[in-house]
Amino acid sequence: MHPRKTMLCVWWTCRQVVHYELLLTGQTVTEDLYSQQLERVQQAMHQKEPALVNRKGVLVLYDNARLHVTRVARNTIQRLGWETL
Repeated sequence: MHPRKTMLCVWWTCRQVVHYELLLTGQTVTEDLYSQQLERVQQAMHQKEPALVNRKGVLVLYDNARLHVTRVARNTIQRLGWETL
């Protein structure tokens, strides 16, 4: 990433954006940061989309990028009670 660019991480449902974060300039997403972000997304989902969370749980759709399939990410998703597609 160019040193003067900022990364925006966004999570959304079919209805709205539920959480976003701007990373610090030069900051990269590590497995620990990603896990922390998932925790914050869970909190935001409970506030903005409680019916989706309480109905059957959260379904997460993403590709098989290395960050998405790390042990830490899988453990966090499992602990949150989410399911991946």
